[in-house]
Amino acid sequence: MTSRQPTTPLTLRLARGQAFDSLRWFAAIAVVVLHASSAMGVEVLWGGVEYAEPIMVFFTLTGMFVYASAVSTWSRTGSWRTYARNRWLRVAPAIAAFALAAPLVLVASGAAAPSTLLSPELVVWLATAALLVPNYDPSIWSHIGSGSMNGPLYTVPVEMSFYLLVPVLVLAARRFGFWRMVAGMAVVSVVGAFVSNQGGPLVHEAFHHLFLERAAYFTTGMVLARVGSAVPLRWWLAAVALALHVALRTYQDHGPGTGALSWLQHTFKPVLCALPSGYLVLFAGVRLPSVLGRVTARLGDWSFGTYLWHSVVLNLALWWGASASGLALAAVVVVSLGCGAASWHLVERRFLARKQVSLRARTDDLARPGPAPGPVDARPVA
Repeated sequence: MTSRQPTTPLTLRLARGQAFDSLRWFAAIAVVVLHASSAMGVEVLWGGVEYAEPIMVFFTLTGMFVYASAVSTWSRTGSWRTYARNRWLRVAPAIAAFALAAPLVLVASGAAAPSTLLSPELVVWLATAALLVPNYDPSIWSHIGSGSMNGPLYTVPVEMSFYLLVPVLVLAARRFGFWRMVAGMAVVSVVGAFVSNQGGPLVHEAFHHLFLERAAYFTTGMVLARVGSAVPLRWWLAAVALALHVALRTYQDHGPGTGALSWLQHTFKPVLCALPSGYLVLFAGVRLPSVLGRVTARLGDWSFGTYLWHSVVLNLALWWGASASGLALAAVVVVSLGCGAASWHLVERRFLARKQVSLRARTDDLARPGPAPGPVDARPVA
């Protein structure tokens, strides 16, 4: 892409809140609890943990902060090279460390034979991780727990596909207007959900690994980046949003299984669900106690590492014969968080410090974007 200074300002009204980083922790822990409770047969909150929709929280936050980061970077540099570098620094080192270390952990624990380290399947495992599509499941580990050490990581290519699209969206917003761009993304979301549902197993699998199936959540995040500080945050509105979220989630589980109503349900569900859940993300990020944000800021962002490693931790627990108890589930959560802490302090933090442009350093200037020379803070936001 060419380096060129934009001529039209790209404005943002990103809401300030110290709890947005805490939401990443919440989403990561909820993913661990959700998967561990299902695999271990332990009921948590009478099944209510499923209503948290943690993956959609991640997608909404990505839409919000990655879009804002892209606008900030483009407005300040006129180049997409820095944006691409920042995105790579955010995900690639942690994925590489996970792909290299996970086989060693499995062998050291006794779950996998040392000979698996020389298997051709391991080469494919490492290659897919290098391509940021870490979804290959080697058969050499099929006997360990569920046999999948990376099942939830389909979200990585989903996020990667959105990262690649964001520069196009920023330029489209600049050329045609932000709301026209959002309308286009809403159409993409409806069409993507329809094709994914109606196109057969292969099409569904492809769309499931791209942003297309869940474009509404990313789009809602972009809208929050654009107007978040102007959205009224009221407890009664949050209660209404929560009620809508629960009703839509319940209907998803118990609604019509076939026929026209089922078609409508699957086609429009992402658009309908993204709106109340997006409001709840914004409300929580701004209104939750600021002490949560201070705690997570002090400890660092363990969420991505926790997400990457939790399947390995869970499958080792199952292989070791962990009982179906709340104590075993809690142990999986704690060990997964420990892996997230190690990933953050040993890998992620060191590479993120190399970011040349950071959104966090520019939160005071988001309402008046434009070229801004001078030193910037390298601390990461997204």
